[in-house]
Amino acid sequence: MRCLLDAFIGRVIGAFSAPRVLGLCAVSWMPSSVASLAHFSAPRVLGLCALNKSFKRRPSNRGGNQNLSRPPELGNLGGIVVRERTFHRNFEVAFASAFSNVRNAPLENANLREINLSEANLSRANLSRADLSEANLSRANLSRADLSDANLSPASLSDANLSRANLSRAFLSRANLSDANLSRANLSDANLSRADLSRANLSRANLSRADLSGANLGGANLSGANFRNSEIDDKVQNLTPKQVKSACYWQKAKFDLDFEKELKKEPDQQVDCHKWQSPTN
Repeated sequence: MRCLLDAFIGRVIGAFSAPRVLGLCAVSWMPSSVASLAHFSAPRVLGLCALNKSFKRRPSNRGGNQNLSRPPELGNLGGIVVRERTFHRNFEVAFASAFSNVRNAPLENANLREINLSEANLSRANLSRADLSEANLSRANLSRADLSDANLSPASLSDANLSRANLSRAFLSRANLSDANLSRANLSDANLSRADLSRANLSRANLSRADLSGANLGGANLSGANFRNSEIDDKVQNLTPKQVKSACYWQKAKFDLDFEKELKKEPDQQVDCHKWQSPTN
């Protein structure tokens, strides 16, 4: 399709707070007027039509269509809202569909600050060292994703699927991980200070050397979770027996011997563990 007129592009770019645009051009789902762009809650848009073009199917040598084997480079997408209810409807559908499934996407080092990717499929995506601070990833599928060294403070990850995800050295201070699935996740050396892990599934997760100072573990499933080789020290980690005993199945977790002795001294708590009452626990 033909590119937009320079004057029109200028007006569009002027609305962006971070105009690192990869190539805006006319596409079938572009809003009918520039005024529609004012509905964006944080319009830092980088080549929306370029993304649309990249996500379109292309002819294969065998006939028919096939998807691109590699998703487009997304670059700096800070502040984009994927499912903004006030979008022009056609624009919303096309934009949301482009981002709702970015499985296996290479997004390492990407600036995704404040992005809304709730319910997105980011399974196996490479988000290592990405800036996802204040991002909305609630109910997103991040299973087996690489989030090592990523900044997720204070991101919303409530109800997200992070099973088997690599979160080693991730910065998750004050992150909302309530009801998240972190089973078998690698959280070694992660900063989880003041994070909300209430009712989260931490079964068989690796939490060695993680900073859990002030973290809320209320009702979390700790069955098989590994806390060994952690520096259980008030000045370093601040993991307390009281925190642990506010969780479920802490008896099945793995702790250092010294910490196990402290656990025996701590009074038991009445904890609601109905969520985890299944044959697997």
